[in-house]
Amino acid sequence: MEKNEKFCMYFHGFAVAHHINAILYTTFGHLTHNIHEVTDERVLDLKRFENKYFTGWNLGLQFLYFTLAFTLDLMKHWKLHPNKKLVKFKGYMFTNLVFPCSAFVCCMFWTVYTINREYVFPEIFDHYIPAWFNHSVHTNILIFILLEIFMVNHYMASFKSAFYSLLGLSLLYNIVFFHNYFEHGKWLYILFNIFSWTEIILFVNFNFLACLVFQRVGYFIQKYKFRWSKKKIITKYEQYKKDLLIKN
Repeated sequence: MEKNEKFCMYFHGFAVAHHINAILYTTFGHLTHNIHEVTDERVLDLKRFENKYFTGWNLGLQFLYFTLAFTLDLMKHWKLHPNKKLVKFKGYMFTNLVFPCSAFVCCMFWTVYTINREYVFPEIFDHYIPAWFNHSVHTNILIFILLEIFMVNHYMASFKSAFYSLLGLSLLYNIVFFHNYFEHGKWLYILFNIFSWTEIILFVNFNFLACLVFQRVGYFIQKYKFRWSKKKIITKYEQYKKDLLIKN
């Protein structure tokens, strides 16, 4: 195993440990133990609907991806020759879903937070949710995928396949999102309380388009990286031929 592959293995292992820590805090953290003391309805809703926030879905998606990546790394390290279909699936999972969804969650959260944090993470949340956890699910996720996209070469699916993968996830989440509103009469995100129904539909479609844009950005980065590495190999080969001619 080369040095770069070993570094990737350690990185993937760290990402898995990071995500396990965040998931365990969600399950056994301060808010869980002290929920009986909470009186603010927004905080209660945060705990009540914790499995329905897209931030949580994205964290779970990243956890599955990095767990698979770490498992494949270990198989390489132990010379077990990982299945090619699994390697391809890992690449498709990253380019089709993990990269665009993570970039969207981070950018959308911090954009709304900067405009008015009360719409996405009210100040009262600070009493129950530590800053490190907030950054774990809204900031570190972007750092992980940026490191991943520049360090690892991934298989890329066709645009049609990538589009339908993202569309499927988007439709599934929106079913859960709107079902929660019609069942409980509450929007998962405080921001939606200031929107009319027309604005809600427009905003939901905007979110999907934003994810599509991030998906294309991920494709562009990987294609540019591949061309650059290919050009670098060709340049090294040409230099090698020149050196041979000089010696002869």
